[in-house]
Amino acid sequence: MTLGLTLQTAINQGFSLPSQLGWNFTLIGIGLAYIMPESGAYLFIVQGGLILFENAKRGNSISSKVT
Repeated sequence: MTLGLTLQTAINQGFSLPSQLGWNFTLIGIGLAYIMPESGAYLFIVQGGLILFENAKRGNSISSKVT
């Protein structure tokens, strides 16, 4: 919870989190949820999705930087 609150505060203050962080959270969350379904790893998936959504809204996605 503290990590999510810290990341949300950083986003609200205008700090742009890298999309790679969002993808990493999402993939780690999927792996952990598969291994330990009752662990609460779903929160990593949600947090990663929020980071990716915020970056897409701001236009900071990886695909926009490649071209």
